[in-house]
Amino acid sequence: MSKPLERRMAVTGLEVREGSDALTLTGYASTFEQPYDMGWYAETVNSGAFKRTLGQSPDVRLLINHAGLPLARTASGTLTLDTDSRGLHVSATLDPSDPDVASLVPKMKRGDLSQMSFAFRTIEDIWAADMSARTLMALDLSDGDVSVVTYPAN
Repeated sequence: MSKPLERRMAVTGLEVREGSDALTLTGYASTFEQPYDMGWYAETVNSGAFKRTLGQSPDVRLLINHAGLPLARTASGTLTLDTDSRGLHVSATLDPSDPDVASLVPKMKRGDLSQMSFAFRTIEDIWAADMSARTLMALDLSDGDVSVVTYPAN
């Protein structure tokens, strides 16, 4: 049985840039080594958590609030994911004629939407002895998503 899909959100510098025929969305779907509150425990994403999954070229979609039709996708080449010292970096080429994109862009330009999230499966994690902290060591993004979100966590 496959592990359940988990979702975490990140407070990030999400932005959209207009070009001649397309829009480019960039931001961070996850940040590294910054504990965030999960209610009864603190969770941290390790800086190497995405190394294995990104090496396998996972099929990941860009969504809004983890739902709806994709705005971009790694399988189509319109979404790229990589990591740097800050976290999981997202870059997507958006179609300005897409109605979902058309409704998203003004909200981002006003600053109403400025955060991202990611959906993943845990491959490896480490819990503190008292269960007060969890470190995500290895994550699988295959058939998961990165999303522009209203409410972030990470």
